[in-house]
Amino acid sequence: MSIFQHPRIFLLAIAAALLIALAACGGGGDDDGDDGGEAETNNGETVFAPEGLDQTAALAEGTATIQHPAGWFFGQVTPNQFKFVRQEADLNLLPDQLSGDQFVVTVDLLPVSASGVGVQDPVGGMDDYFEQYTAAVGIQVDAPERFTINGKPALIASGSSVSGALTQDAIVLVVLDETAYGVMVLLTAEGAGADFEDTLRNMAGTFEYTPVPPQPGAAQPDLTAEPASDATPEATSES
Repeated sequence: MSIFQHPRIFLLAIAAALLIALAACGGGGDDDGDDGGEAETNNGETVFAPEGLDQTAALAEGTATIQHPAGWFFGQVTPNQFKFVRQEADLNLLPDQLSGDQFVVTVDLLPVSASGVGVQDPVGGMDDYFEQYTAAVGIQVDAPERFTINGKPALIASGSSVSGALTQDAIVLVVLDETAYGVMVLLTAEGAGADFEDTLRNMAGTFEYTPVPPQPGAAQPDLTAEPASDATPEATSES
């Protein structure tokens, strides 16, 4: 006996197959982000997926840490700035000296108390600080997207940086870890910026700020100073 000879049995079989297919599709909604490090969204919150971030960089002062891909090299430019590049020799390059597949990602640590905005409302102050920062560094970006990753509120926007005849892709991301902003800036060749967006989002989810208690009589690092992008960074070896 064939189910095609009995329409009711045939329709029930189709309905059962459809339910199974819908259940399989619906199961994807519970994905925990284990997709090789690419960011996903769930009700407006970016799923934390740090699988591709195999190493941790720490500022020498112990004030902040952030995870990054194993193939990136890390140097510290100032007491409050991380710098990441593809090759160790690129640590000494200025942004307008980048070419080919070279890139630079800087992450500036800025305590909310030193930001001049958001002291009473750090999350609400992110928009003002984002606008002020991009204007100060001369990066033209689209309207920022607000998202949350690993419980941390953040803003991200893509755009471009123009220096003379050189135009580069740029991404600016600001993430808040309780009482400090992490300000991430990517510069790379035109057309290559989108390849970094998921990585930057996930790095933002690993940004951790640890205030250093002041020691009596000890000089404290100046975390309000402007980033010294033309300084020679000190490469940090990582295991």
